[in-house]
Amino acid sequence: MTDTETWKHVFKHNSGPLAWLIMSSQLKRSAQVLWKQFDYSYSLGGEAFAESDDQGIDIVAFFLDAIALETILKTCRLIEGLTIPHADGRIEWQCGKGHDLAKLSAGLRCLPKTHCDPQFLGRMSEIIMWGGRYPNPNKFDKLLVEYPNDAKLPPLPDDDDRQRCGQIYDTLYEFAHQELVGKKRKPGK
Repeated sequence: MTDTETWKHVFKHNSGPLAWLIMSSQLKRSAQVLWKQFDYSYSLGGEAFAESDDQGIDIVAFFLDAIALETILKTCRLIEGLTIPHADGRIEWQCGKGHDLAKLSAGLRCLPKTHCDPQFLGRMSEIIMWGGRYPNPNKFDKLLVEYPNDAKLPPLPDDDDRQRCGQIYDTLYEFAHQELVGKKRKPGK
């Protein structure tokens, strides 16, 4: 097998729903590790936290949570047949391009409607959009959502968003894991 044939095989194999499920799990676990460290440092309080190297890792943890949510949404779209997978491994998501979590969640039967708040999904989408850019993006107009000049920006993510992201992720992960592996995951795993 040539190098090109090998890479085509790897690309095709890594485009399946199980590969997407594994990647989402790895991203989520990475976020959990960062959140644990952030929570510990934050619990030290005031000056100790201010002098720690852990300021700002909550933004990175939110980015990982958001990209894990995007990845599990894509996993579920693959499972529910809402995509067009090609023989070479390419996938047409059929919900637009980019990281718009509201569009990715549209039509998913496994996602309760109570989890489909467009403002929340918009904030998580923006975290992905901004997180993948320079530390200080140079163009404000590149936000996912268009805001009129006089409109209020959405609030920054908070603990409620952190919990909601985890709840949605867990719901989708349980569905995908059941569909692909056929057994329930143990709590906390």
